[in-house]
Amino acid sequence: MPSSSGRGRINSRAKGVAFEEKIARELRMVYDSLALTARLAELPLGKERSTLIKTSRVRRSDQGKGAMEPDLVVRGCPFWFELQHSTAADPIAKLEQAERDCEQADSGLWPGSITHLTGRRKRAVVVAMRGCTYRKIVEQLSGEALDGTLDDIVIEMDWEDMKRSILPALEAVNGAK
Repeated sequence: MPSSSGRGRINSRAKGVAFEEKIARELRMVYDSLALTARLAELPLGKERSTLIKTSRVRRSDQGKGAMEPDLVVRGCPFWFELQHSTAADPIAKLEQAERDCEQADSGLWPGSITHLTGRRKRAVVVAMRGCTYRKIVEQLSGEALDGTLDDIVIEMDWEDMKRSILPALEAVNGAK
């Protein structure tokens, strides 16, 4: 895919937008109805798709708002995700950015990063979760109440595992959808 410079390489901004859109599509499969997800997948870019996407619980951030929104805004998801697709992707640096931005925006969300190292198949997720959130997830997945308290934790996992386990468990805990 040619860049605006015409040298045959995609520029980093376009690569970042494409990565955000890919993750947004995958998040819609968790947070939106199957009918909406299927309809969006079949529509080409245009007015009808733009109108329909406004009904989704997942959208790319308004870049004009700076650090006041995460890279992807997901209604009902407790995480503030910062994304990076790069030859030098740094999940911890993106997590630190998410922590700063969460605090600055006073969002009440938990910071997280989704990164993809160019040329690799797997995408990494790093999230910081408060003890009470971690407890709810573990209890939901195990079906049993936990004794004692849990500290705040930082977890690194594969994006596919996050989509299959943590996000659906949070949906069940929150009763959203």
